[in-house]
Amino acid sequence: MNRSTDSSSSKSFGLLLNPEHCVVVLIDYLANFSAGLPAEEAQRFTEVVGLLLKTAEELKIPTIVTARSNRARNDKLINASDSHGSGEDAIWRETINPWANDSFRDHIRSCQRNRLILCGMWSDDSVTFAALSALEEGFDVYLVVDATRGTSLDIHNTAMARMTQMGTIPISTRQLILEWKGSVE
Repeated sequence: MNRSTDSSSSKSFGLLLNPEHCVVVLIDYLANFSAGLPAEEAQRFTEVVGLLLKTAEELKIPTIVTARSNRARNDKLINASDSHGSGEDAIWRETINPWANDSFRDHIRSCQRNRLILCGMWSDDSVTFAALSALEEGFDVYLVVDATRGTSLDIHNTAMARMTQMGTIPISTRQLILEWKGSVE
């Protein structure tokens, strides 16, 4: 159900995000990403991603991790969670667009949840391609803005604008966690 084209989405799930309807999708979080970021920003970004993963785990929200194998398959994935950091459960792919990978799509569909909580590195390619492909297939897509980066601020902002114009809903990690926790209290 695409929120931008089907108003019944709000009626069937409510306007606030409920953990029972969400899947967290992390795209291309490789540990060597921080080479281009100031140390303080890299630390904050790692903490935000770790908090998102920890909360998803506490609330039993499925988490799907994917990375391009040509971006250092042996590299660790970035986050503060041992259960996701090793990359053992990651879906390694050859394509820029995660949606072009059958295993990735099958994992998402098998969760039988309609709201994708998307975040990742390279907002201008892998993240945008996944978001637009998921929207096209009828998913509600929420993009965690403080857990997503691009190759530069201008490029990132342009990718964010494109995804938002097409129907992706921007949300912060704090807002997301508050909605999740508020819906289970």
